[in-house]
Amino acid sequence: MSLLEWWKSSSKQYPILSALARDVLAAQASTVASESAFSTTGRIVGDYRSSLSPATLCMLTCLQDWFDAESRNQQYNFMDEFKDNSLEEEYSRKILCNYDE
Repeated sequence: MSLLEWWKSSSKQYPILSALARDVLAAQASTVASESAFSTTGRIVGDYRSSLSPATLCMLTCLQDWFDAESRNQQYNFMDEFKDNSLEEEYSRKILCNYDE
């Protein structure tokens, strides 16, 4: 009896844990090769590039990610973080000042 089968048969006794076990232990079917899904080096290192040094391979991986980032069109303004933090600091100062009074 597999682990999932045991949890299925014990679902009445442990309903919450069996639902959790089903979510955690179930393996999703995938149509993508695992090397392609989890590694960019499989797409960089081929038959002709297998003699690259680790440093060169790292640079190629970073460059490829930077080129891909352009097509992802990421809109991020780091100044927004400063604006948000300054508002939080301002509110916390007001709360602390009112608390001391």
